[in-house]
Amino acid sequence: MSFILSYSALSGIIFLSSSIDELLTPYIPPILGKPFSASLGAFIATAAICACYFGILRPAGLLAGLLLAPLGSFLLLGSLLYMVLSFSLPVAAEITAGIMNGIYFVNEQIVIQAAKIPGIETVSPILSLLLSLAISFLLVYLRKRGRQKRLQFEP
Repeated sequence: MSFILSYSALSGIIFLSSSIDELLTPYIPPILGKPFSASLGAFIATAAICACYFGILRPAGLLAGLLLAPLGSFLLLGSLLYMVLSFSLPVAAEITAGIMNGIYFVNEQIVIQAAKIPGIETVSPILSLLLSLAISFLLVYLRKRGRQKRLQFEP
């Protein structure tokens, strides 16, 4: 199952995120729009599989992911900093460890709160598949139409 979900999510990111990003660009700044577009593309591509296998969809994960991704990056950078400081300045390493514990606590709270938001129980996996495909085709169509309109206005 993890293989199928991973590659479906990757396909959604590759084939849908740029279309979603073009649609969201006027409304959301790129620093938030690009990660959200990638998350939404992955969600759309995996929705039918999750509906079939788990019987529930949890779109709250899209918003939680926007908050968790940058915090995860800080945790990775903090870990590297901690490794360097633990050998050279043990006192500074303790300060870094405290900051990383704080970031981890915030991550944990975001996950806990997002898990409390009820999911959407799916009626039919086939309906979820058809809806995912329809949304995917609509996104690609809207992107193509937007490009054609832009080409009309270029000299």
